[in-house]
Amino acid sequence: MLYCGDVLIAAHLGLLGGGRLHYWFPVYEPGHAKYSPGKVLLAEIMKRSEQLGIQVIDFGEGHADYKEAAASETHELAKVVMAWGARGAASMLPLRWEWRFSG
Repeated sequence: MLYCGDVLIAAHLGLLGGGRLHYWFPVYEPGHAKYSPGKVLLAEIMKRSEQLGIQVIDFGEGHADYKEAAASETHELAKVVMAWGARGAASMLPLRWEWRFSG
């Protein structure tokens, strides 16, 4: 958690196990957004990672500026969705279309 005086301005909720921090839910007080409290908190976590027992910070899937700025490497993952029968296949058409043309 990151405080400005007595005011909580940023926090993170995730899991730490086996040296891997799953960085799931970073939040910050919108009134302090111009000071980037979420990025300040992440920088502090990274700075103290060794003493916190963190070897890897896993930002999860998706793109965000803070992830790209903080990452030293990326890993491509595959998504697998199975749909059974004709109705299942039909329900998958919009998703398959999105995946195919998302770049």
